[in-house]
Amino acid sequence: MVNKVKNQKSESEVNIKQIEEQMKRAVADYRNLQARVVREKEEFAKYANERLLLAFLPVRDALEQALKQLGEKSGVELILKQFDDTLSQEGVYKIDVKAGSEFDPEIMQAVDSVKTESSKKKGKVVELYRAGFKYKERILRPVEVRVYIYK
Repeated sequence: MVNKVKNQKSESEVNIKQIEEQMKRAVADYRNLQARVVREKEEFAKYANERLLLAFLPVRDALEQALKQLGEKSGVELILKQFDDTLSQEGVYKIDVKAGSEFDPEIMQAVDSVKTESSKKKGKVVELYRAGFKYKERILRPVEVRVYIYK
C-alpha cells in the first residue's frame, strides 16, 4: 500500500513537471507571437504608402518627358522639382544610374541589349529607359536600362 502511494506521488510529480514545461513553452510561444505581431505591424506601417507612391511614378515620368520636350523655361521643371521634393519627403529617392555603369540586377531591369565585340563593355549600361526609385530601403521600381552583351 505504501509503495502504491509512493508510485502515485511519483507519477503526479512527473505529470506536474510535464505540465509546467508545457506551460513554459506556451508562454514563450505567446511572447514570440506578440513580438512578431508588433514587428509585422511596424513593417506594415512603414511601407503602407508603397502602392500609392508607385502609382504616382508614371505621373513623374510624364513630367520628365514634358520637360525634355518643352525645355527648362516651360515651368515644368519647377513642377517636377516640387514633385521630387514631395516624393523625397515621403522617403522616395531616385536611383542614380548613368550610362557606362555596371549592370546591377538588384536595382536594374534590362529591357533591351546591344551586342558588342569588346569584352570590357560586357554588362555595362548603354542607356537608361526609365528612372528607378527606392522607397526607404526597398526598391519601389527598378531602373530600366539597355545593356551591352558580349557577342
